Amino acid sequence: MFKSAKIKLTAWYLLIIMTVSISFSAVMYTGVSAITKRALDNQRLRIERRIMDMEMYRPTPRIALFVDEGALIEVRERTLGILFVINLFIFVIAGGMGYILAGLTLKPIEDMLIKQRRFISDAAHELKTPITAMKTDMEVTLRDKEPTVDKQRISLKNAIEETDKLNLFVNNLLKKSRYELGNHQSEPEILDFASIVAEVIKTMSPLAKQKNIALEDSIEKINVKARESELNELVMNLIDNSIKYSNENGIVKIKVITQGKNVVLTVQDNGIGISEKDLKNIFEPFYKVDKSRTKTKANGYGLGLAIVKDIVNSNHGSIDISSKINEGTTFTVILPIVSESTQVSLSKQI
Repeated sequence: MFKSAKIKLTAWYLLIIMTVSISFSAVMYTGVSAITKRALDNQRLRIERRIMDMEMYRPTPRIALFVDEGALIEVRERTLGILFVINLFIFVIAGGMGYILAGLTLKPIEDMLIKQRRFISDAAHELKTPITAMKTDMEVTLRDKEPTVDKQRISLKNAIEETDKLNLFVNNLLKKSRYELGNHQSEPEILDFASIVAEVIKTMSPLAKQKNIALEDSIEKINVKARESELNELVMNLIDNSIKYSNENGIVKIKVITQGKNVVLTVQDNGIGISEKDLKNIFEPFYKVDKSRTKTKANGYGLGLAIVKDIVNSNHGSIDISSKINEGTTFTVILPIVSESTQVSLSKQI
């Protein structure tokens, strides 16, 4: 599909360039012909005046005796030949360069469509998993000729669990779509980032305790201008990811500091780590550090870090990751702080 589009785009580039080139050549050809004819006419007039000055009263001979009228035809033919060669050269060069330019122009679109197809394929796979699980469980229950109440309860319980997972997955898909498109449900406001981080740590503590993971924090009080729901999602996903991929009795360190005009959030764990070749894809939807796109022992669908990336981008920040296998991973998020003048201005409006 893209090869055909590339050829068509190259043809359009070539058509535009050759139209301009041929039009310019036509103007040049006309101009050269006119200038040459004018020069020959002037030469004829000079010869006629010279004859008159010599007081030669015999009839003036035809100009062909003095000036070769074929010179004009020769100039035209040579000009036409040179312009043909130039246009042929332009055609070849423009065709090659146009094909390369068409490829560069279509590359981002091609990459986007590839990502879109992969996203749809992965989303369909993840949607299919809980549905298949529910169907299998129900079929087993139906095949049981004398199902007990307990078995029916277990079947219904499993169906509810899979439905909850499906609901969570769909909600995450909707969140990602909303962040990518910039469809925010509220306006940015000045927020106490330290309070948000502390609240998220409190929320995530029970999950950490299940694996005997300690959450250590060092937080400076800093104000940022953002949407509270987005910051909650950002911090929660990072801490949740660190807990999931940490070993039991591990430590997750959360730090918030000021660095110039920015706030820096770091979430560090001493877990399983990420290989270097996986780091470049870690923020891709559905990507898993175990090199597969199927679910691992750590529950999740591979959308958390993709959502984090979208939130950071929507708040004009940046995110970086460093990791070593079996040593741990560190996420570093940089967001702009609210200047004092902005805080004063907003407080006056309030």
